[in-house]
Amino acid sequence: MAPFTLLFRRLAVAAFGLLAFLVGLLIAGLLLAAGAATVAGLMGWSLLRGRRPALRWRVGRLGVSPFFRSAAPRPGDAADVVDVVAREVPPSPPVSLARDGR
Repeated sequence: MAPFTLLFRRLAVAAFGLLAFLVGLLIAGLLLAAGAATVAGLMGWSLLRGRRPALRWRVGRLGVSPFFRSAAPRPGDAADVVDVVAREVPPSPPVSLARDGR
């Protein structure tokens, strides 16, 4: 009777291992689907708001991806310079947050 018990125990351990693998595979697939849905949702939201998604992940073709380049300013045309005249705004009186208007 001991050989049948040992065989049953080995089959149960193998079935449990297979079940654990399949559950892990399911969780990984759900996480992948959630990530893809998040990316698709953010891109859709960006398109609905009129902003084109900036997809610039090119590595290996034409050098390094712009994502990994230095953020140092590059020399540009003089027409790109904007002149701004700044002025100080006088402080306004404090606003009361009371409900009765005092």
